[in-house]
Amino acid sequence: MAHVKVLFGIFILVSGMISGCIAEEDSKNAIFVDDDNDCVSNSAEEEMGMDPKSNDSDNDNYLDSYDRFPTDPSKYKLDEEEFIREDCYNNPDFETEKETTESSDNSNSEYQNTGSDTQTEIAGKISIITVWIANNQTTNSSVTLIWELAPGSEETWEDQIAWTVICDNNGTTGIMAGNFVGGSDLTNQKELPDLSKLSEPGSTYMIDLQISNGSDTSCPLIVNEQMSLMISVDGGGTTYETLNIVSTAIGDTIV
Repeated sequence: MAHVKVLFGIFILVSGMISGCIAEEDSKNAIFVDDDNDCVSNSAEEEMGMDPKSNDSDNDNYLDSYDRFPTDPSKYKLDEEEFIREDCYNNPDFETEKETTESSDNSNSEYQNTGSDTQTEIAGKISIITVWIANNQTTNSSVTLIWELAPGSEETWEDQIAWTVICDNNGTTGIMAGNFVGGSDLTNQKELPDLSKLSEPGSTYMIDLQISNGSDTSCPLIVNEQMSLMISVDGGGTTYETLNIVSTAIGDTIV
């Protein structure tokens, strides 16, 4: 009978580990789904007021792929700028539908040769500087993350970086996830509208992550509990960090 109990305990432990991994992968994959194939993920489009079912959200005849201001029909790029979202260079199914010139064709060719290198270089090179408690309400907990790209990494769009927090929520697996849209550049203090901000190596960034929303699958702040934080790059690797909840006071660090 003792052997049966041991085997059952091992089965429960392994099942929990496997289900956690599957849930983590599912949450990351969902972050990067792009139904309208415009190189902007559904989750990012919903957060920024775009239409995830249309590749021209503001109906200005410029595809979201080439539109730095995809929710403003009065403009689509900055002055003297050639703009295309980087993922479009690496997507073999993406068809160019904007006006093209010989120079832009040459530019596309360069990106096609280096696009895979870009994803490889940035993979796993997101450095977590610190994390502190920003909001400690039970149904609305959030933490502030300070991070940077390691020197030598390539730039990447903020909607190509996703975060996932996994915890034990009263005996069930809690998972909260999102992307890095809406972060602040603490180094250069420069902002571009909508999705258009590139994260650059050597710069320091800040973003708030909502880890609890009152649901059974969220991660409320509980003293002496631990959470796993994963930061993933689309097509790249993942940075892992353990969040130790020693205190739930606002401003207290948890890494």
